Amino acid sequence: MQRLADSVLSHLKKASEPAVSFWLNNVDVSCRVQDHCDVIYSLYLLNRLDLVAPGAVERFASLIPQLAFPGWVSTAALPSAETLNVHNFAYLLGTLNILRRQGIGDLYPVIELQRRPELDRLFFKNGLTPRYPTKFTHHAWRVSHWLGGVPSILLSLSKSASVAADVAEKRLATSIKAINGRLNPKTGMIREYRSEFLQRAFRFAYRLRHDPDLGDLGGIAHILWVNWAMGMPYVASEHLAEASVKALARRGRFLEGVPYCLDFDLIQIARTATQARGRVPALETEALRYLADIEAFFAQSDLGAYTLHKFPGALATYAEAQLITQGPSAAIDIIKDAYWL
Repeated sequence: MQRLADSVLSHLKKASEPAVSFWLNNVDVSCRVQDHCDVIYSLYLLNRLDLVAPGAVERFASLIPQLAFPGWVSTAALPSAETLNVHNFAYLLGTLNILRRQGIGDLYPVIELQRRPELDRLFFKNGLTPRYPTKFTHHAWRVSHWLGGVPSILLSLSKSASVAADVAEKRLATSIKAINGRLNPKTGMIREYRSEFLQRAFRFAYRLRHDPDLGDLGGIAHILWVNWAMGMPYVASEHLAEASVKALARRGRFLEGVPYCLDFDLIQIARTATQARGRVPALETEALRYLADIEAFFAQSDLGAYTLHKFPGALATYAEAQLITQGPSAAIDIIKDAYWL
């Protein structure tokens, strides 16, 4: 692990020198929120949060009141520096969860500065289904960022000392139950579309550039994360287990050419959906292959255009592979700790 950590840190600095300098050297540079989150998640998965510079957390805290969050109304006099979507707000809260869990700092009080919660804004009129752009009804992967992201936000808030904690906790149980109830009971997949004909047409067009089955699995992962973090059973877990293990076995080196979030999505589904079975040799084989492939990937001297946002997905995939091959205490279970990736 130490050799991997050294290689990753070297590449991480090349991929995003400003964000890394912010956290490791306490340099005052402008970065997107996503970049900050990528660095903290990566350091956490490498067990190297000890590298965070004194003062960096305070500097980061000072940026949070300048942001706009979904489900919150700003009371600030000045316009927001950056408006977060549901995915990035869940990711920011995941970062705060990590910092608090590691005793580095509890920044939840800062999210309440110059804003107030209005969580109803996150839902359709039924108050149960997260509000998403209806033009994406046929695109399970896109829709999943709202269907999984909103309950992840509620889960994070419910575990905090936020003024929104009680309301979030009350909304969470009914919301995730309603979301699970909208899934296909046979496959466990997202089924927000109404027309089977249009869905078949969408999948045909989608297949020209992507594998729609991988898109479906990558999509449902965002909902399963919340179920996993809450200890709730999956809808059609047997089908999800079989589909994810088979998809991993069909992959080349990585599902998207380089290690990224889709690799994590599928291996995390496979590990968690098969837990009741005990050992799954086919999954252990894929996990061992991931360990070797990820180590070899980061051992390269040049990763080309490999971007900062891909690092957490790669490292979380590596951790999942360790959990599968070495047991539950071998690595960080990032979804149990952060509730989002």
